[in-house]
Amino acid sequence: MTLFALNTLFMLSILDNDKYLGRPLVETPLSIPENIAIKKSPLFLWTDNSGSIQFIERDDGTWVENERGKDRFSYIKKSATSDSVELFDTTRGYTVVLQKFDSLLKPRTGNFESLYGGYWLSFAGKAIDPPSTGNYDQMKPPPPYIQGKREEQTIAVMFASYQDPLCGNSVFEAFKYAEYPERISAIVVQQNAENDVDCLEDYCDLATADGLPCFRDRVMVDRVNLDYARGVMPARYRQHLLIEDQEFCLQGDSHSAFENKWDTIAIEDWLLTENEMAVITTYPNRANDRHDQRNSPVRCSTMWVGKVVGGGNSAHNVPIGKAPLLGPFFGAGTSFSKCHANLNVPYDPYMSHLFKGEEFNRAIRLFTSGYDMYGPRRNFLYHYYDDDKKPPKRTKPRIRGFFSSRSKYQKKMTQQTEARWISILGLDPTLSVSAAAMRDAEYFGVGDRRSTAQYEVFSGVNLRDRKAESRCNLLGKMKWVPYEFPADTFYPSGNTCRFRLSKDIRRYCCTSLEKVRKTTTEFLALTNDEAGALLEVDKDYSAPSSPIISSSNTIALSQC
Repeated sequence: MTLFALNTLFMLSILDNDKYLGRPLVETPLSIPENIAIKKSPLFLWTDNSGSIQFIERDDGTWVENERGKDRFSYIKKSATSDSVELFDTTRGYTVVLQKFDSLLKPRTGNFESLYGGYWLSFAGKAIDPPSTGNYDQMKPPPPYIQGKREEQTIAVMFASYQDPLCGNSVFEAFKYAEYPERISAIVVQQNAENDVDCLEDYCDLATADGLPCFRDRVMVDRVNLDYARGVMPARYRQHLLIEDQEFCLQGDSHSAFENKWDTIAIEDWLLTENEMAVITTYPNRANDRHDQRNSPVRCSTMWVGKVVGGGNSAHNVPIGKAPLLGPFFGAGTSFSKCHANLNVPYDPYMSHLFKGEEFNRAIRLFTSGYDMYGPRRNFLYHYYDDDKKPPKRTKPRIRGFFSSRSKYQKKMTQQTEARWISILGLDPTLSVSAAAMRDAEYFGVGDRRSTAQYEVFSGVNLRDRKAESRCNLLGKMKWVPYEFPADTFYPSGNTCRFRLSKDIRRYCCTSLEKVRKTTTEFLALTNDEAGALLEVDKDYSAPSSPIISSSNTIALSQC
């Protein structure tokens, strides 16, 4: 989803409050709420990093899980070692193992799943100091790396089109306005009816009319019949399946406009982040304001839509600065990064018709997987909003049917998609969700380089209370949230790929996308009615009470 960016100067005001600046949560010693009835010197007291959840031993030897001063679940102690305690919840049949810096939850059936990141304040009657944070001010992101000259870096431009008459024009502009068009390739997921204009053919017609070559062999098109179209997230996932060995990937909407020399601007801005894991992303400014480089938009606020976090009303235009500004949110209308961001953290193809929650899904999964989002320093991509002046002879309104699937299971699919996302975040263990709706969920959960709690503090989004605080007054002051990335094992493109790829090694080796390519393509091959029917016959799935942590999102993989 993209909405127009405010076309007014945004004057930065800074609040000097460290707890909102993205610092690691364990920097601040925890203060236990006064209304928690615990021993003066408890034998055992474990807290999560956010300071909102504690596991506490009561006077009678029982344990309780306490959230923000209110008891939630009771446990009995099964065993204890020198650095862990195993608890059992007889009501739900859950086993919890509290360890030094995290805890593990195991339902009555199934394997352990990460529950919380945290640490002990008291263990076996001995007070434990919070873990040392180290000098985080001196820690920096993994440095960016490109091999060869900047003008040689390849870029895949990706569009997911739904009966969009501007798709061909978007591909045309991507090639026409690139400073080095020979490095550009295009990936188009085209969801069309029989009589709709073909994106590739329209691009070639435009190129020929303008006296330019049509790079037909560099445009990959996945033509999807409308009976298989299930919304923006499955369509964008189809884009990822066509990525080959390109260095950079640009995701835009199929009704985009480009700045002159946009490819050079995008790469230069990305390098200015000094971060290999940077994702330049925003709601782009309108096409009517093309070439206006006085301000650029940054996403710094969001809002709740029902039970999920939706998008924001706008992006905030800020004066052009020295480098892109770090921010907490993703904008689907512009996303520029190394392609490994899409291969390690692919879109979720099982999220049929999740439109309002698409961008938050992307933001929290990227952040917890070690990626960082920045607003563009300069405008290199624009958006044809409904009231923008369209290109000549292409004024036909685009169809917004991507909201539906033309299936009798439409309502059921939408409801189960929302339930899938709520369950992946671990927000409602009582939620009724089918096993079919939770297919491959372990591969599309949150990452394991940063915690969900860290993202809540960084973004201002409170998942359990359904609140969202703006971070717009902190732009320019937000700090990078550290995580470990040992140089000898940190290979974002896969363990056998490393940074220096030879031309005969495909970039997607050892990535999350490869682990799910077979099962997801089988699912995408189902018609909407076939996919919806699975929800009717499949058994219920026991929703977890914690985020689904995906080991497949680990960027440093030891083996394939």
